Amino acid sequence: MMSGNCKAISTTLHLWTLDPVIRELQSCPAARAAEFADLIIPGRISLLSVENGNAVQSSATVYGASKVTDISELTLYETGTGWPHPRSLRKILEKHQSWVDEAQLYPPRPAPLSLRFIEGDATRQSIARTLVHYLDDQHYAAYATTLTFRSPVIDRCLRCFLGDNEALITLTRSSIDTTSIMSCGALLPLEASALMSTSTIHVITGVRVYIVYPPTPHNLRTLNKYLKDLAGDVAPNYIKVCQELENGITFVQRVGQAVTIPPCCPTVVFATKTSAAVIVRSRCVEDLPLRLEHLAILMAQIVSIQLICRQTPGESLEYHITQLYKDMTTVLRALEPSAANRALLLALGAVWEREYSRFRGLVELHVEKALREHIRRNIPRVWSLAVQNQGLRHCPVCNVSIGGHGVVFLTHFQIEHWEAGGSTHPDKDELMSMADEGHHSSLEMATCRRRRPRWLSSDRRMR
Repeated sequence: MMSGNCKAISTTLHLWTLDPVIRELQSCPAARAAEFADLIIPGRISLLSVENGNAVQSSATVYGASKVTDISELTLYETGTGWPHPRSLRKILEKHQSWVDEAQLYPPRPAPLSLRFIEGDATRQSIARTLVHYLDDQHYAAYATTLTFRSPVIDRCLRCFLGDNEALITLTRSSIDTTSIMSCGALLPLEASALMSTSTIHVITGVRVYIVYPPTPHNLRTLNKYLKDLAGDVAPNYIKVCQELENGITFVQRVGQAVTIPPCCPTVVFATKTSAAVIVRSRCVEDLPLRLEHLAILMAQIVSIQLICRQTPGESLEYHITQLYKDMTTVLRALEPSAANRALLLALGAVWEREYSRFRGLVELHVEKALREHIRRNIPRVWSLAVQNQGLRHCPVCNVSIGGHGVVFLTHFQIEHWEAGGSTHPDKDELMSMADEGHHSSLEMATCRRRRPRWLSSDRRMR
């Protein structure tokens, strides 16, 4: 047997660096663990661990390729949190069952992996209660699915252990975060990635293995095609898609550890042991141009997930479009004069020039009438306010001189960057094809320089 010292000086050191992840997957009795392990390819996947702190060194080059400067770091760290024993957590959730009715499963219709469950009660609520009941069985694998819900009881436990990023939230955010329970062998595929928010995941029980891919133009084009195929007649294989993605970063997350995943990162998660976690999602001010730039991918993600869940995407589309509008107006109103805020406004303007017609079309199609009329009136006003606050003498969208006059800019913006050419009104059949329009060029957009984040309200679970 080769000793640790031999590994350290071996010419094939890169083959050994992924050992912690491979060993964890080999310890999992679920058949899907071997399938997931095939994605951990030396030379194409790098390792993140608590010891190396973050993945900046391994991902700086590829993040640079995506033209995203100073992006939030993918970070895995010890929290020092003393979470309750799985049995105690189970008793708490069984006693307080207000979460059951709104609990969701993904995949939504998991096939039972044990014959004794085929004839049993397989409603969503019964599966949810079953997963909670076996929470202290680390190899429970009757259903390969992930349960998500919101519980004020679990949320109160988390509040005592907020990290630095979460504690910095100064604007309104949801009072309850999302709890997820993954049975042993459960997989969260690419379409379940939290693309439009920064996610901090606290593992309470069990073990999870991740592969996170950076938001390079190639990776986001590949993800966009996967989502469109998923919503169409093609049933794409997530393994083949992951093999096409580049520069993945893998790690094992255990009890007492938290991981922060930046926005727009395609992610797959596998539970090697029955696992519970609390997910805190936040939207950062500096991520706003990124969210607008990749609006097409978000729309494709919503449509694909809703179709898989046999639901119509209208309500979820309205929520996310409205949330983007609210965040945009909050940011534009609050930008105080500074070099960093001016850079942010210019970056947002560069994306707006390409994406405003898509945003306007989605507003027209999916937002209810009263709010739609409000958005029509208010968008030019908040842009005009931001331009005046920064003292700009040129339009941040097209660089046309406005002479520092707010009235001139308001009229110019209304005509050229809000009403010009009408808006895109995709119907339900066109929504998926719309995801491709203008997307390739938008992937090359250079986003703003970042300063220390100011946080917006946390993201609601993808419905």
